[in-house]
Amino acid sequence: HDIAGLMESDLTVSYEKLAMDNEILGMCQRVLRGIEVNDEALATELMIEKGPGEDFMTEEHTVRHMRQEFFVPELANRQKRGSMSPDDNALGRAKELVRNIRSSPRGSWLPAVLRERVLESFPEIRS
Repeated sequence: HDIAGLMESDLTVSYEKLAMDNEILGMCQRVLRGIEVNDEALATELMIEKGPGEDFMTEEHTVRHMRQEFFVPELANRQKRGSMSPDDNALGRAKELVRNIRSSPRGSWLPAVLRERVLESFPEIRS
């Protein structure tokens, strides 16, 4: 989203805030996706086959759907205190995000002619 990481009415960018906002947006996307309710998701055949009081957690169907449905945050640690390394924080995650973004190939979204005109007008942004 175009507001992730922005502060002070868009005058400042915080990479740590970018990492936190990115995680919040991931949670929002998961909520907006909703819950799928159909025969496959409900697994009524499996419930009938297993019967009342039986364990469904070890079933392949349960594991597959759990991985698809559950959002696992990287920063909002819900484990016990001390379970994360010191690098598992917003700054560490932000550095990783920036490293990934900067290492991926970038193409220009502008047509070549327009890009050249911009670079001629603002030579200081040439990279």
